Amino acid sequence: MASVTYVLLDVSAPKTILGYYSLTNTSVLLERIPLDLSTRIPKYPQVPGTLLARLARDMRFKGRGIGETLLIDALLRSYRAGLIIDSAVVIVDAIDAKAAQFYMEYGFMPFADQPKQLFQTMKSVSAVLLGAKLI
Repeated sequence: MASVTYVLLDVSAPKTILGYYSLTNTSVLLERIPLDLSTRIPKYPQVPGTLLARLARDMRFKGRGIGETLLIDALLRSYRAGLIIDSAVVIVDAIDAKAAQFYMEYGFMPFADQPKQLFQTMKSVSAVLLGAKLI
């Protein structure tokens, strides 16, 4: 699977990587989306989406908002790309329960059949970005 990776560098030490994330195209079965949310999504058997394939920050910089910065940037890029290539959801695979909780704080919801795999509709992504005054 092809993806694009974005890296956040420390401006005071340009060779220091603070964190990174990767984005790629994906799809999800429409039946996995809760019925109350699927009414706003095109009725195809496979719903087009964006996969946030990786998101990580250097543990030395814990508590500095780097994870949030990376996530918001990933959502903004996903939203903008979704306007062009039609992406209805953003999906992420949380590494553990703590990571899942982090994503849920930004509007992600777990799939019923895989609680560590979470999603957010693009409508919800736009609300997060509006709240952050990015769109």
